[in-house]
Amino acid sequence: MGDAAGPFPQTPQDLWNIIGSISFGMDPEAKILWRGMSNYTWGVESSLIRALHTRGVPITEESVRIHERRAIEAARNWGLGGTAYGHATDLHLLAMMQHHGVPTRLVDVTYNPLTALWFACAKDPDQSGVLVAFMVRDAWEVTTAPRLTGTWGSLGNPSEYDLDQALEMSAREGYVVLVDPVVKDLRMRAQEGLFLTSAIPADPGSPALIGFPEPPKKGFFNQAAALLNAGLPRDLSGKGNPFDAMGIVIPPKVKKSLLAVLEKSFNRSTRTLFPDLSGFAEAHDIWMPDPNFSPQESDQNAAQPPAV
Repeated sequence: MGDAAGPFPQTPQDLWNIIGSISFGMDPEAKILWRGMSNYTWGVESSLIRALHTRGVPITEESVRIHERRAIEAARNWGLGGTAYGHATDLHLLAMMQHHGVPTRLVDVTYNPLTALWFACAKDPDQSGVLVAFMVRDAWEVTTAPRLTGTWGSLGNPSEYDLDQALEMSAREGYVVLVDPVVKDLRMRAQEGLFLTSAIPADPGSPALIGFPEPPKKGFFNQAAALLNAGLPRDLSGKGNPFDAMGIVIPPKVKKSLLAVLEKSFNRSTRTLFPDLSGFAEAHDIWMPDPNFSPQESDQNAAQPPAV
């Protein structure tokens, strides 16, 4: 995300002011989407791009598409993709895979800044986090759903049609793709989640934002707190680029103050945002026995009459 130079919110109230400036000061036609990360040095990149980069694979549309198709084929061979609502398209299957930890080209975002703030604050308490706001003015929007039957346009490749069409439009027009599944699992509904993606441009972008068609302007990610004193930069008000992004760096002391407020006043916690069985299993410390547990003490306690 870059270095930590620049003005940052010093209190939760500062942060609310910035979120309000972004939410209400943009082009009214723009969608504002949010993503929270616990470490401000991380860039916004999909899990598949990160996996390829780690293995030294060049980040191109061809390399991403090849590995994506392999993952989809493996998932279908595993028996995934059939649902009570019909046959999952490739794009819908990617959304399902992304929420269960399989690397995909999709990036998780939410409509709710409070949810994104929780993700920015819940881990790494001694490290600055970042709240990323995406301003999406023009996008190829896909509401994915399992298909019972194909459309005329999809009869040639009904599973791949939505994804192929979205990537073709993204490459041709320079748009991002907004993926919003109709059938959402418990976790996706709790997090008000959806996904951003795009065809990989020839220039994959800056380290702050990789794999999207419009890289952020110079200094864009680290200067959000300047809104407090200077108002919205001119190039953020009114009509602008089809896609912009801004990061708000959150210092550790603000993270710690926010986390208590988010959990007590806004009901944002591991339990509420991960309400499924996987979330319960990951939070195993809430039910694991005390390491100092003594069977003898337990027997003695059980023998005592209940208090009245």
